[in-house]
Amino acid sequence: MDGSELDMVSLSPAIGAEIRGVDLRAPLDDRRFRAIERLWLERSVLLFRGQDLSVERQVAFAERFGPAADVRVAFVDAIPRGPSGKHRPVESR
Repeated sequence: MDGSELDMVSLSPAIGAEIRGVDLRAPLDDRRFRAIERLWLERSVLLFRGQDLSVERQVAFAERFGPAADVRVAFVDAIPRGPSGKHRPVESR
């Protein structure tokens, strides 16, 4: 199975794809996952609409691509802090 066997719609000519007909709550066999992974490597961004995933299922799916990083810490630390040490709102530009 390659990426062409997935029900896929390109989101733009250069990047992104919507994958349809895949329920990420259900286990994916290795062959189907490899097809998704190949498409991710080709298109960089994948969209799976209408998925109702628990945090655990989302992490389990993400970790099939490799170790997951906890990006919340990096994001929170990047938010500017005011004189009180509390995060201050980021101004829109």
